[in-house]
Amino acid sequence: MDEAFVAEMTKSIEVALEDDEPCLRNAPIDEFPDIEFRWFLTRDLNEDKPKNVKASSGQISSSGTHLIFIGMNPAQATYFGPTRKGGDSTKEEGDSNKKQGDLTCARIVNAFAGGYLPEDFYPVSRLSFFNLIPIVDQDPSEAQQKWNKVGSYHAEILATNLEVLSRLLAIEDNFILIPAFGVKIKPSDWRWEGFEKIFPLLKGTFDDMDISDRNDRLLSVRNNYHPRGWPSNETLGTAFSPAWEKLECLARKSQRSRSPRSS
Repeated sequence: MDEAFVAEMTKSIEVALEDDEPCLRNAPIDEFPDIEFRWFLTRDLNEDKPKNVKASSGQISSSGTHLIFIGMNPAQATYFGPTRKGGDSTKEEGDSNKKQGDLTCARIVNAFAGGYLPEDFYPVSRLSFFNLIPIVDQDPSEAQQKWNKVGSYHAEILATNLEVLSRLLAIEDNFILIPAFGVKIKPSDWRWEGFEKIFPLLKGTFDDMDISDRNDRLLSVRNNYHPRGWPSNETLGTAFSPAWEKLECLARKSQRSRSPRSS
Protein backbone atom coordinates (compact mmCIF):
# COMPACT_ATOMS: atom_id res chain seq x y z
CA MET A 1 0.00 0.00 0.00
CA ASP A 2 1.24 3.50 -0.85
CA GLU A 3 1.66 5.13 2.57
CA ALA A 4 2.43 8.52 0.99
CA PHE A 5 -0.91 8.43 -0.84
CA VAL A 6 -2.78 7.78 2.41
CA ALA A 7 -0.83 10.47 4.24
CA GLU A 8 -1.56 13.06 1.57
CA MET A 9 -5.30 12.39 1.61
CA THR A 10 -5.36 12.23 5.41
CA LYS A 11 -3.75 15.67 5.62
CA SER A 12 -6.65 17.29 3.77
CA ILE A 13 -9.06 15.47 6.08
CA GLU A 14 -7.26 16.85 9.14
CA VAL A 15 -7.43 20.39 7.73
CA ALA A 16 -11.18 20.03 7.10
CA LEU A 17 -11.77 18.82 10.66
CA GLU A 18 -9.72 21.70 12.07
CA ASP A 19 -11.75 24.15 9.97
CA ASP A 20 -15.02 22.45 10.96
CA GLU A 21 -15.89 21.89 7.30
CA PRO A 22 -17.04 18.89 5.24
CA CYS A 23 -14.20 17.12 3.45
CA LEU A 24 -14.90 17.14 -0.27
CA ARG A 25 -12.07 16.13 -2.57
CA ASN A 26 -12.74 16.83 -6.23
CA ALA A 27 -10.94 14.11 -8.20
CA PRO A 28 -7.97 13.49 -5.86
CA ILE A 29 -6.58 10.78 -8.18
CA ASP A 30 -4.96 12.47 -11.16
CA GLU A 31 -5.54 9.65 -13.61
CA PHE A 32 -9.29 9.66 -12.85
CA PRO A 33 -10.28 13.34 -13.11
CA ASP A 34 -13.99 12.51 -13.30
CA ILE A 35 -14.16 10.60 -9.99
CA GLU A 36 -14.98 12.71 -6.95
CA PHE A 37 -14.70 11.78 -3.30
CA ARG A 38 -16.64 12.91 -0.24
CA TRP A 39 -14.91 11.72 2.90
CA PHE A 40 -17.43 13.13 5.36
CA LEU A 41 -20.03 15.79 6.07
CA THR A 42 -20.12 17.46 9.46
CA ARG A 43 -22.16 20.20 11.09
CA ASP A 44 -21.63 21.84 14.49
CA LEU A 45 -24.96 22.33 16.26
CA ASN A 46 -23.76 24.07 19.40
CA GLU A 47 -25.16 27.38 18.14
CA ASP A 48 -28.64 25.89 17.65
CA LYS A 49 -29.55 26.32 21.32
CA PRO A 50 -33.30 26.95 20.86
CA LYS A 51 -33.56 23.63 18.98
CA ASN A 52 -31.16 21.77 21.23
CA VAL A 53 -32.89 21.50 24.57
CA LYS A 54 -31.25 19.34 27.19
CA ALA A 55 -32.86 16.01 27.93
CA SER A 56 -34.12 15.50 31.44
CA SER A 57 -32.41 12.15 32.03
CA GLY A 58 -30.47 9.23 30.62
CA GLN A 59 -27.53 11.02 29.01
CA ILE A 60 -24.25 9.16 28.55
CA SER A 61 -22.44 12.39 29.41
CA SER A 62 -23.24 16.09 29.73
CA SER A 63 -20.93 17.25 26.94
CA GLY A 64 -23.40 16.90 24.08
CA THR A 65 -23.80 14.04 21.64
CA HIS A 66 -22.05 13.65 18.30
CA LEU A 67 -24.35 11.65 16.01
CA ILE A 68 -22.35 9.88 13.28
CA PHE A 69 -24.37 8.30 10.48
CA ILE A 70 -22.74 5.60 8.36
CA GLY A 71 -24.10 5.40 4.82
CA MET A 72 -23.17 3.20 1.86
CA ASN A 73 -21.78 5.67 -0.69
CA PRO A 74 -22.31 9.43 -0.88
CA ALA A 75 -24.67 11.22 -3.22
CA GLN A 76 -23.93 14.84 -4.09
CA ALA A 77 -24.72 16.72 -0.87
CA THR A 78 -21.97 19.14 0.14
CA TYR A 79 -23.70 20.32 3.32
CA PHE A 80 -25.43 18.54 6.20
CA GLY A 81 -28.81 20.14 5.76
CA PRO A 82 -31.94 20.34 3.59
CA THR A 83 -31.83 20.72 -0.17
CA ARG A 84 -31.22 24.14 -1.65
CA LYS A 85 -34.94 24.51 -2.40
CA GLY A 86 -35.65 23.89 1.26
CA GLY A 87 -34.21 27.26 2.12
CA ASP A 88 -31.42 26.13 4.44
CA SER A 89 -28.66 27.00 2.02
CA THR A 90 -26.41 29.95 2.67
CA LYS A 91 -23.87 31.77 0.61
CA GLU A 92 -20.36 31.82 1.98
CA GLU A 93 -18.76 35.25 1.90
CA GLY A 94 -16.77 35.57 -1.29
CA ASP A 95 -18.02 32.24 -2.63
CA SER A 96 -20.64 31.90 -5.37
CA ASN A 97 -21.38 28.25 -4.58
CA LYS A 98 -24.41 27.59 -2.39
CA LYS A 99 -24.44 24.88 0.21
CA GLN A 100 -26.29 21.85 -1.11
CA GLY A 101 -27.96 19.30 1.13
CA ASP A 102 -30.19 16.39 0.20
CA LEU A 103 -33.34 14.61 1.38
CA THR A 104 -31.45 12.26 3.70
CA CYS A 105 -29.65 15.09 5.47
CA ALA A 106 -32.92 17.03 5.59
CA ARG A 107 -34.69 14.13 7.33
CA ILE A 108 -32.01 13.98 10.02
CA VAL A 109 -31.78 17.74 10.60
CA ASN A 110 -35.56 18.11 10.76
CA ALA A 111 -35.81 15.25 13.26
CA PHE A 112 -33.17 16.97 15.41
CA ALA A 113 -34.72 20.43 15.13
CA GLY A 114 -38.20 19.15 15.90
CA GLY A 115 -37.05 17.34 19.02
CA TYR A 116 -38.13 13.98 17.60
CA LEU A 117 -34.89 12.10 18.32
CA PRO A 118 -34.64 10.09 21.58
CA GLU A 119 -34.29 12.25 24.67
CA ASP A 120 -30.99 10.58 25.50
CA PHE A 121 -29.47 12.09 22.34
CA TYR A 122 -29.94 15.69 23.49
CA PRO A 123 -28.16 18.04 23.60
CA VAL A 124 -26.80 17.14 20.15
CA SER A 125 -23.46 18.87 19.63
CA ARG A 126 -22.69 17.69 16.08
CA LEU A 127 -24.04 15.74 13.10
CA SER A 128 -21.66 13.87 10.79
CA PHE A 129 -22.12 11.59 7.80
CA PHE A 130 -19.55 8.96 6.86
CA ASN A 131 -19.78 6.31 4.11
CA LEU A 132 -18.51 2.77 3.61
CA ILE A 133 -17.13 3.87 0.22
CA PRO A 134 -16.41 7.61 -0.39
CA ILE A 135 -17.02 7.64 -4.17
CA VAL A 136 -19.62 10.30 -5.09
CA ASP A 137 -22.57 9.57 -7.39
CA GLN A 138 -26.33 9.75 -6.98
CA ASP A 139 -26.70 6.49 -8.91
CA PRO A 140 -25.20 3.53 -6.98
CA SER A 141 -24.58 1.61 -10.21
CA GLU A 142 -22.58 4.54 -11.60
CA ALA A 143 -20.70 4.79 -8.32
CA GLN A 144 -19.86 1.09 -8.57
CA GLN A 145 -18.39 1.60 -12.04
CA LYS A 146 -16.23 4.40 -10.69
CA TRP A 147 -15.14 2.20 -7.78
CA ASN A 148 -14.12 -0.52 -10.20
CA LYS A 149 -12.07 1.99 -12.19
CA VAL A 150 -9.96 2.87 -9.16
CA GLY A 151 -9.39 -0.78 -8.27
CA SER A 152 -5.63 -0.37 -7.93
CA TYR A 153 -6.24 2.24 -5.21
CA HIS A 154 -8.77 0.34 -3.11
CA ALA A 155 -6.35 -0.42 -0.28
CA GLU A 156 -5.30 3.22 0.02
CA ILE A 157 -8.85 4.55 -0.19
CA LEU A 158 -10.17 2.15 2.44
CA ALA A 159 -7.22 2.85 4.75
CA THR A 160 -7.91 6.58 4.48
CA ASN A 161 -11.62 6.00 5.06
CA LEU A 162 -10.83 4.13 8.26
CA GLU A 163 -8.75 7.10 9.40
CA VAL A 164 -11.73 9.35 8.70
CA LEU A 165 -14.03 7.37 10.98
CA SER A 166 -11.47 7.10 13.76
CA ARG A 167 -10.95 10.88 13.68
CA LEU A 168 -14.69 11.56 13.71
CA LEU A 169 -15.00 9.34 16.76
CA ALA A 170 -12.25 11.31 18.46
CA ILE A 171 -14.08 14.67 18.12
CA GLU A 172 -16.45 14.00 21.02
CA ASP A 173 -16.36 11.44 23.80
CA ASN A 174 -20.13 11.19 23.74
CA PHE A 175 -20.64 9.82 20.23
CA ILE A 176 -23.41 7.61 18.88
CA LEU A 177 -22.89 5.65 15.66
CA ILE A 178 -26.00 5.11 13.57
CA PRO A 179 -25.58 2.60 10.69
CA ALA A 180 -27.62 3.73 7.69
CA PHE A 181 -26.59 1.03 5.22
CA GLY A 182 -29.24 -1.58 5.99
CA VAL A 183 -29.27 -5.09 7.38
CA LYS A 184 -29.58 -6.74 3.99
CA ILE A 185 -26.18 -5.76 2.59
CA LYS A 186 -24.41 -8.89 1.32
CA PRO A 187 -20.76 -9.87 0.84
CA SER A 188 -21.43 -9.68 -2.91
CA ASP A 189 -22.26 -5.96 -2.62
CA TRP A 190 -19.47 -3.77 -4.01
CA ARG A 191 -19.46 -1.71 -0.81
CA TRP A 192 -18.98 -4.72 1.43
CA GLU A 193 -15.21 -4.29 1.70
CA GLY A 194 -15.87 -0.86 3.19
CA PHE A 195 -17.89 -2.51 5.95
CA GLU A 196 -15.18 -5.13 6.49
CA LYS A 197 -12.57 -2.40 6.87
CA ILE A 198 -14.38 -0.49 9.61
CA PHE A 199 -15.82 -3.48 11.49
CA PRO A 200 -12.70 -4.00 13.67
CA LEU A 201 -13.03 -0.40 14.82
CA LEU A 202 -16.70 -0.94 15.69
CA LYS A 203 -15.64 -4.08 17.52
CA GLY A 204 -13.15 -2.06 19.55
CA THR A 205 -10.00 -3.66 18.19
CA PHE A 206 -8.53 -0.76 16.17
CA ASP A 207 -5.48 0.97 17.70
CA ASP A 208 -6.49 2.54 21.02
CA MET A 209 -10.13 3.17 20.11
CA ASP A 210 -12.54 1.54 22.51
CA ILE A 211 -16.27 1.17 21.95
CA SER A 212 -16.81 -1.02 24.99
CA ASP A 213 -20.37 0.22 25.56
CA ARG A 214 -21.48 -0.75 22.06
CA ASN A 215 -25.12 -1.32 23.01
CA ASP A 216 -25.33 2.37 24.01
CA ARG A 217 -23.25 3.78 21.17
CA LEU A 218 -24.29 1.68 18.15
CA LEU A 219 -27.98 2.28 17.50
CA SER A 220 -30.33 1.86 14.58
CA VAL A 221 -34.02 2.30 13.83
CA ARG A 222 -35.23 -1.29 13.72
CA ASN A 223 -34.50 -2.68 10.26
CA ASN A 224 -35.08 0.69 8.61
CA TYR A 225 -31.50 1.81 8.98
CA HIS A 226 -31.73 4.52 6.35
CA PRO A 227 -33.13 7.83 7.71
CA ARG A 228 -35.54 8.14 4.80
CA GLY A 229 -37.09 4.85 5.96
CA TRP A 230 -37.57 5.99 9.54
CA PRO A 231 -41.08 5.93 11.03
CA SER A 232 -43.10 9.09 11.61
CA ASN A 233 -41.75 11.87 13.81
CA GLU A 234 -44.21 11.01 16.55
CA THR A 235 -42.76 7.52 17.05
CA LEU A 236 -39.11 8.15 16.18
CA GLY A 237 -38.08 8.91 19.76
CA THR A 238 -38.69 5.32 20.86
CA ALA A 239 -37.67 3.58 17.63
CA PHE A 240 -33.90 3.35 18.16
CA SER A 241 -32.43 0.13 19.52
CA PRO A 242 -28.95 -1.47 19.85
CA ALA A 243 -27.50 -2.44 16.48
CA TRP A 244 -24.37 -4.34 17.53
CA GLU A 245 -25.84 -7.86 17.24
CA LYS A 246 -27.11 -7.08 13.74
CA LEU A 247 -23.66 -5.82 12.72
CA GLU A 248 -22.06 -8.96 14.14
CA CYS A 249 -24.43 -11.05 12.03
CA LEU A 250 -23.30 -9.12 8.96
CA ALA A 251 -19.65 -9.77 9.82
CA ARG A 252 -20.33 -13.50 10.17
CA LYS A 253 -21.70 -13.49 6.61
CA SER A 254 -18.28 -12.38 5.47
CA GLN A 255 -16.56 -15.16 7.38
CA ARG A 256 -18.91 -17.79 5.93
CA SER A 257 -18.40 -16.50 2.39
CA ARG A 258 -14.64 -17.02 2.77
CA SER A 259 -14.78 -20.44 4.42
CA PRO A 260 -14.04 -23.35 2.04
CA ARG A 261 -16.98 -25.64 1.53
CA SER A 262 -16.71 -28.96 3.24
CA SER A 263 -16.37 -31.93 0.92
